[in-house]
Amino acid sequence: MMSKPFSEFENKAIDTLLIAGGAHKSSVIENQPLIDSIREAAQRARRIASICTGTFALAQAGLLDERSATTHWNWAEQLQERYPKIKVQPDAIYKKDGKLYSSAGMTAGIDLALALTEEDLGRETALKIAQYSVMFLKRPGGQSQFSSVLSYQKSDDARMIALQEWILANLQQNLSVDRMAEFLNMAPRTFARFFKQNVAPHRPNMLKRCA
Repeated sequence: MMSKPFSEFENKAIDTLLIAGGAHKSSVIENQPLIDSIREAAQRARRIASICTGTFALAQAGLLDERSATTHWNWAEQLQERYPKIKVQPDAIYKKDGKLYSSAGMTAGIDLALALTEEDLGRETALKIAQYSVMFLKRPGGQSQFSSVLSYQKSDDARMIALQEWILANLQQNLSVDRMAEFLNMAPRTFARFFKQNVAPHRPNMLKRCA
């Protein structure tokens, strides 16, 4: 598919205006002609959405004032500080507020795409797409949950990796220390030491919160 200049869509109705994110968000929000184009196009769009740091472009255009929105967890605090009128939801995978949608990291854009598909074509179609893509129709938990779990993958211990996979598959259960220790065939105190040894080097703040 060939890309086309934004000017070709002037004065035309837009179904979904989607703003992608990237590492160079500062160059985007400092590009006033681009921000003006986004603001104008939003008036002609049925809905507006952003992926990852694309939320900053919507915010710079003033489209998110007094609305709830999210972005990648690494930039959520900066988003709130720079645009205090926004109700930033730092733990959301994606967020809808009226006709405005925002999503967290790049893969959260897939979650958002499924949500938009469900709105347009129904749950059955969205579920088929999710099944074919081997993914959740609606991911459980929030950004912080997945960020914490991903820290386990830094471990070289196969037991910790197995535990992480088991936790993701059993989020609906009461995942107590005793239950996780049982899964690894460890006594609770042994498990506590094992967990600390594997997690502490990567997520010291998480241990403080759990203390």
